[in-house]
Amino acid sequence: MFSVFKLRGISLLSLVLVFHLVSSSVVVAQVAPAASYLFPPVVSVGQTSNVQVGLCDWTHDTQYFVHHAKVLLEPTGEAGDFLLTPPPYWSGTRAGTSALPICREVAATVTVPAEVPPGMIYWQVANASGSSSASRLLISNEVEIVEHRLRDDPQTLESLPVAVSGRLSRLTEVDRYQFRAEHTGYVTVKLMARVFGANFRGLLEVFDDQQKRIADFADVQGLDGSLTFPVQLGRVYRVALCDVDFRGDSSFVYRLSFTPGICGGLCIPAAGQRGTSAEVLQLAGGFAAETLVSSVKFPEESTTDLLRVQRESPEGGSDFRMQLTELPELVAKSPDEQQIPFPCAVTMRFQSAQQHYQFLFDVKQGDHVQVLAQSTKLGGRTDISLRVFDSEMQLIAEQDDSNGTTDPELDFEAKADGQLRCIVSCAGMLTEAGPTVARMQVRKLLPGLRLTAPQQITLPSGGTTEVRFDLKRHGGLDIPVTIVAENLPPGVTAVGDWVIPAGAKQLKAKLESSGDSVVTAAAVQFRAVWESAEKSQSQLAESAPAELMKLLPVACESVPASLLAVTLTAPFDLLVVDRERQRDVPRGSTSLTELEIRRHEGFTGPVTVVMSAKQSRDRQGIRGMTVVVPAEADRVVYPTFMPEWLATDITRRIVVHGEAQIEDPAGQLRVVSRPADARITMIMEGALLKLSAPAGTVQLNPNMSAEIPIQIFRTQGFSESVSVELHLPPELRGIIRCNPLVLDATEDSGALHIEALSRHELAGFWGIRVTASAHRDGWPVVSEATAEIELSGN
Repeated sequence: MFSVFKLRGISLLSLVLVFHLVSSSVVVAQVAPAASYLFPPVVSVGQTSNVQVGLCDWTHDTQYFVHHAKVLLEPTGEAGDFLLTPPPYWSGTRAGTSALPICREVAATVTVPAEVPPGMIYWQVANASGSSSASRLLISNEVEIVEHRLRDDPQTLESLPVAVSGRLSRLTEVDRYQFRAEHTGYVTVKLMARVFGANFRGLLEVFDDQQKRIADFADVQGLDGSLTFPVQLGRVYRVALCDVDFRGDSSFVYRLSFTPGICGGLCIPAAGQRGTSAEVLQLAGGFAAETLVSSVKFPEESTTDLLRVQRESPEGGSDFRMQLTELPELVAKSPDEQQIPFPCAVTMRFQSAQQHYQFLFDVKQGDHVQVLAQSTKLGGRTDISLRVFDSEMQLIAEQDDSNGTTDPELDFEAKADGQLRCIVSCAGMLTEAGPTVARMQVRKLLPGLRLTAPQQITLPSGGTTEVRFDLKRHGGLDIPVTIVAENLPPGVTAVGDWVIPAGAKQLKAKLESSGDSVVTAAAVQFRAVWESAEKSQSQLAESAPAELMKLLPVACESVPASLLAVTLTAPFDLLVVDRERQRDVPRGSTSLTELEIRRHEGFTGPVTVVMSAKQSRDRQGIRGMTVVVPAEADRVVYPTFMPEWLATDITRRIVVHGEAQIEDPAGQLRVVSRPADARITMIMEGALLKLSAPAGTVQLNPNMSAEIPIQIFRTQGFSESVSVELHLPPELRGIIRCNPLVLDATEDSGALHIEALSRHELAGFWGIRVTASAHRDGWPVVSEATAEIELSGN
């Protein structure tokens, strides 16, 4: 059967997605969902918070997981429209940059019981195509608000401390906040963005009430960061945040905290031994401020490994967190050779690159020694390297980077009694922002192990998959280790003996799906079990969140579980007819591409063709529509709207996939998908329609009316009627009224009649979007312009 179906009568400005279904496939051609962000990315302890879940390639049967036993994430609706980044757009060479994934948002609630401690937790999603990587959510017990501002005006913060959740949703966006200082002293502003998975690097600038810039910070490391700056009682200060490259996207979420005093930063020593006291030197970020906090007491007993240190003062106090350890914590007074006890930890202060410290410590033959140096883990900027020598200056071990970070770690066995020399070197400063801190610990490793499992596992229904486990032994533990899988979904079993033999470091195990059970996902834990000292011991496997590891050059905490997704195979193929063809498309019009649905035996259901989240080049407003191919049909015309500002010297492409709903072996309806076999390629040519708005400013007074003169230009042969419409921003709806203007085929000019309905507090200049819309063969043709209106408040 051959039939062509088109989706007609769709408003380009509010495309309603028809019936959205998703994907699955065995190993090839799966379109798994992606968990991009939550907004706001922070929720409060003891509350149920409303959030928007940013997802890519969502399906209505998506499952949601929070890796905390007491925190609940529940969707309360379906996904909204595709969030295409609005104007302005890159031009020139930057117009060909890689596109960020296109998200859709799902309304949801996050419930956090009062007994849950503050901190980061992980969440992710899955469907019949696979699972997403894990993303982060911050649980807070501090004062939290969400950004709310008018135009580009700064948002006023009534009092500090406070934390604001916001996002940079478009190119060139700058978010501004202002506050009045309640004391003379310091204020600390801390940025969290990369830690949530937001792929931008922040630029923070601080201005006083004379518009003088007094502090700034650029996140060149991709580590987030903070600023501490001086303030004077009663003066107003403004903080501006943007991406260092002035990019923007719905996924660019952040948290900006404002705290009186010198907060966060680095401290010397970098940790505290339980049951002791010490003087602590706090180094502020972004300003030459150091605070000596005397007699910090580190508790003997504590339910947490972090101590919050607070000191009140007329200057606003001091607030920072220190790690609690069992080791003696020392401070290196100089780079000169220094004898240290074994075990212990030493904090070093690095002033410049190529600086190094030398430490001597005594070991016994057979001691299993760990030497660990950390800087980026602490928030420092030093690229550390380690070398360990014996008493004859023979190199025993060396390391530069470990675990995907610039922080090195060494494990080795001492071959003889004697003194070892450890040289801690600064291989380079990641930034040139003054002195920084590193901490080295040397300790004896007891017999033990660390098991690492994949964080995401995909298992085809009725098939098998291989799971790789990596085992790191230490302290001389060299015995067989058994791996046990917990919380496997129904119908999934471990095949064979999951045993890592003595001396081995890896196991490739097999999971099998029965093929007659429900297709679902589950948070699975893997446990290493072994016999030691005549007793059984066990330890849960660690798993790293892959996408966050790409963003953060510091080691992420492991996710408490692996997400296992049982998947289905899509019973069709989606083919781009004439796949090698480059289609000529007038700017501002709709490109039409013929697609073929090649159905597998027995499948006759409808297929929905949608724009995929992952595209190649920057979208610049390119929008693929959603089209349903009815049951048994095998052809469809797929429409893509191509805005008028697209350049004619570069090809444009769009990636699409098909979705269908089928029953799993247990009779449960699931959504499966298949990407098209090729990208759709277009080249732009001259526009069919052009709109011109007045170059000057239109003045509008309360309870008065005015006119915006309009002129349109049609290409030869294009004689459709045109509807001209003024698109008011949310702030002006209810204040200004303007009905659309329709120009028939014989008219090329007219005027939009606008009225100001009442007095208001929104006086000033407004650039308002105007569109001229027509249709060619039933598909949208659109041109845009901007009308400048001066709105009077009198």
